[in-house]
Amino acid sequence: MSNPERPELPDEARQVDIAHIYRRLADRGLPYGPAFRGLRAVWSDGEEVYAEARLDGAASGGEGDYHLHPALFDAALQAALVPDLDRDDSTFLPFALRGVRLHKAGARQLGVRTRPGEGGVSLDLTCGDGEPVVTVKSLVRRPVTTDQLDAAAQRTQLLRVTWKAVEQPPAAADQRRWAFLGTDHIGVTGALKSIRRSFDSYPSLAALDAALRDGASAPDVVVVSCTDQDSPVRSAAQRALMLVQEWSADARLADARLVLVSSGALATRPQEDPSDLPGAAVWGLLRSAQSEHPGRFVLVDVDDPE
Repeated sequence: MSNPERPELPDEARQVDIAHIYRRLADRGLPYGPAFRGLRAVWSDGEEVYAEARLDGAASGGEGDYHLHPALFDAALQAALVPDLDRDDSTFLPFALRGVRLHKAGARQLGVRTRPGEGGVSLDLTCGDGEPVVTVKSLVRRPVTTDQLDAAAQRTQLLRVTWKAVEQPPAAADQRRWAFLGTDHIGVTGALKSIRRSFDSYPSLAALDAALRDGASAPDVVVVSCTDQDSPVRSAAQRALMLVQEWSADARLADARLVLVSSGALATRPQEDPSDLPGAAVWGLLRSAQSEHPGRFVLVDVDDPE
C-alpha cells in the first residue's frame, strides 16, 4: 500500500539514511533532540530532496495553537540542508524565508519537496493526495562552521524568570533627594508621602529643567508613573522614548536615577496576562535603554502602589 504522505519520486532518487543525516548534523554542532527529529524518510536526486516528515509525540504539545507546528516545519527545513551535508565542514543554516504561503492548517504529517529556486531553495509541503499545505518561494541559507556553532553554544545560557523578595530599607536611612515627574495615574505620590516627609514634584521635564536653571539641586531619584489605561500603547511608548532620550542627553542628571512605575505591566503568576498593555510596551522599550545606560533607569511594577 502506498503512503499518502510520500511525495512522487523520480526513478533516479536514492534513499538517504535518516540516522546518517542527524549524525552529520550533530557532528557539525547541530544535535537535534527527539522532539525535533521529525524526518521519517528522505530521498535525494541531485539538488532536489524528497522527504516524509511527521510530528512526533514528544513535540505535539499545544499543536492546536499553530497553523503549522514549528517542529514539523523545522523538519521540512532540515530536508533542505541534505544536499550540503557531505560536501565540506560547513553547515548551511536557514537564514531567510520569502514568499511563504499557508494553504491548509493543522497538518501532522507532510510530504516535502525542495529544489533550487530564486536565490535559494523552494519548498513544497503537501499532505494526503498531494494537497498543498505550505509553499515557500525561496529559503536562503547561510554557511556556518562547526567552530562558530561551538562558540555560540558556549555563550548560550538558559534564562528563566524568577521572583526574589527584596528587603526594603527604612525610609529614614535614605538621605537621597527624591522627586516625582509628570502626572500620577496610579497613586504613586500618595505612596511616597506615606514614607517620605517631603519630595519635589514637577509636572514635566521642562519644569525640572527650569528649576535646575534657577539653581535647584538635581534630585537623586526621579519617579515617573508610566501607567495610563486610557493611553494607546504606541503613545505610551513614544512618550517614554522621548523622556529617556531627553533624560540621557542632560548632563546635569547624569548621576540621577529615573524610576518608571507601572501597575500590571507584568504577569507574575501562571496563566496570567498583563493588564497594563501600555506599561508592558514601556518595559520592553526601557530594557534596551537599561542595557545602554546601566544603573540610570529602574523599572518597577506594582499591584498596589503602597
